[in-house]
Amino acid sequence: MHFSPPPFRHLSEGGRLSIKFKIETARRTFKNADDNIQIKNPKRLTATNSHNGYSNMRSFSCPSILIFSTVLLLFSAREAPGQDVLRLANDPWPPYTGETLPGKGIATEIVVTALHRAGYETQVTFVPWKRALEGTFDGTYDILITTSYNDERAKKVAYSDPYLSNVVRLIKRKDSAHKFNSIEDIRGLTVGVSKGYIYEPEFDEATFFIKDNQGESVLANLKKLQAGRLDLIAEDELVVKYFLKENFSSEALEVNFLPKPLNTKNLHIIIRKSHINNTRIIEGFNKALSAMRNDGTYNAILERQGYGQSKH
Repeated sequence: MHFSPPPFRHLSEGGRLSIKFKIETARRTFKNADDNIQIKNPKRLTATNSHNGYSNMRSFSCPSILIFSTVLLLFSAREAPGQDVLRLANDPWPPYTGETLPGKGIATEIVVTALHRAGYETQVTFVPWKRALEGTFDGTYDILITTSYNDERAKKVAYSDPYLSNVVRLIKRKDSAHKFNSIEDIRGLTVGVSKGYIYEPEFDEATFFIKDNQGESVLANLKKLQAGRLDLIAEDELVVKYFLKENFSSEALEVNFLPKPLNTKNLHIIIRKSHINNTRIIEGFNKALSAMRNDGTYNAILERQGYGQSKH
């Protein structure tokens, strides 16, 4: 007996293995039925189609009906959103994402919860940022957990609704007199920045202050600020608060976040436009995210993570 499986090359490896297992199970079941079922006068099921007074009779044996039914179920399983595992990726970026963080980070917990509500299982992998981004483009991963909108990137990927805000501020030591109301206020200063990060056009293009990108991490820049080797740091507010809490006592390093944000960007998930289910996944995520905001789940995650209310 030849049993042809439905096409499933668009599925992830987890989805393919699931379908392959079902097909192999079906093959063994029907082979056993053919080999072992002995019926002297097997009952035949008859279907009758009448058209213009004529009756066309077609007979089916019980094993044939089982095969036909199973094939239909396999096709249905292929289309059911919960049958496939979505591969999520991001770089470790505490407190938003990280293997050892509660819920693997505030962003990860929100995203995974919404996708589960939409009917999808998830597998989360943390790799360097460039690998996570390029892997989302080439299909190694299905979803990138945290990214802001970019016109060039939007040609390749679909964006979800925003689920968090990424607020970048200038941070100073508490005992310094620096202020920030306009870009001119930092003329002549040395500002710690992250290599490769796009902040804000006026800030990025300015040449009348020093952008020190030699710090290997946020923690390294905070230590340089503590030692007086930097006047300011330009960094995400939640990221700095996380590293201050984890690495410094309140007496060792007291800082002030200057009130005016340098930039505020919304965080989205993205999925490549060539993914066969990109529209369904994004729509499902957006719908689940809206429901989470309405029923209190979203704010409960923020409270559990220690970050309270959020406008996004």
